[in-house]
Amino acid sequence: MRLPVLTILSFLMAVLISQSAFAAKPSVVTKLEGDASVVRCTPRSNWLAAWNQVGNEYKLVVINGDNGEKREIFTADNPGGMCWIPGKNVLLYTFAFYQEKLKLNNVIYRTYNVDTKADVLVGEMKDLFEMYTLDPIAAEDGSKAMQMTINTESLPSFNLFLSGVNQVVPRVARANIGSDYDLSSDGYSVFWHLHDANTGDFYIAEWSLEDGTYRNLYTFSNDKDPADDHALFKVESASRQAATTVFAEGRPTLQLCIYNFSNKDNPQVLTVDLQPNEDLIYFDWKDRGNTIYALVNDKQAKLFKIIEIEPYTKVRRELLSTSDFISLIDYSSGKDTYYYSVLDSRDSRKVSTQIMRLQAED
Repeated sequence: MRLPVLTILSFLMAVLISQSAFAAKPSVVTKLEGDASVVRCTPRSNWLAAWNQVGNEYKLVVINGDNGEKREIFTADNPGGMCWIPGKNVLLYTFAFYQEKLKLNNVIYRTYNVDTKADVLVGEMKDLFEMYTLDPIAAEDGSKAMQMTINTESLPSFNLFLSGVNQVVPRVARANIGSDYDLSSDGYSVFWHLHDANTGDFYIAEWSLEDGTYRNLYTFSNDKDPADDHALFKVESASRQAATTVFAEGRPTLQLCIYNFSNKDNPQVLTVDLQPNEDLIYFDWKDRGNTIYALVNDKQAKLFKIIEIEPYTKVRRELLSTSDFISLIDYSSGKDTYYYSVLDSRDSRKVSTQIMRLQAED
């Protein structure tokens, strides 16, 4: 069957437009002294934040993505996580210190407002054996953010930050919760995945922060589990779906599995295969939509790639390919802009990090 000439031309134009959108080369936003491997950007603004290690200290810096202005707002021996409160130019960050005499950890929660330059203590958690240094995650309306900790009874606890009252409230889960979790967009539920150590069964569960009730969204028995291991659980709760990276001995590559919460009685796992030579380092949902953006390591070509994947159509766009080491990317929602860091450690006495911006052309 021959396709009409106009159809072919339309297709070629669409391909060219898709490729030319990211024809611009990455630009350097700023340069930091030390190693800053995790860079976070505001959801709908131009500010970034990074913990960077300089010698034996960690410095928390916020950066204006437009002009490269840097503000050093805190220094800590042991950094924690950070997240921007959606809809606001406010950074929530955590750090910890160990009290040797009392044999306990203190975890401190602070906020920094880039507009007012106010750095405020909002809470402190004590008697903790361990703090997960995963970044806090925030509801899209900015009302809540949370981070998971382990208390002295070895029970998971979600420390819930309420932005309206600048308060941190512990929510003890009283259940076996895996460390990979995500917060619903409205801030009322926590989703996570876990394995039963005794049976090997795999679950995706939902926990209400308001009333403390649990429900299993999916249960895969050990013999029907689609993978041998799971990691990096990400929820796109507005459309009631989640994704996780999975590894199976029978397949040579990591895959992305998509779970539809509205079809929990008949779960279907949608796999999106990477190339056999690619290792997935990090992924997330783009702008809370149906597009996944991912950072992969091409082991064969020795390149790091930033790609966009449409999981339902399997369409894949490669936005960047570089030999520079990249550990994490962050996507600026509402703009076709990606931020990442490049570490230069060739001289161990002068380690430095460049904050990079990959931006679509207008």
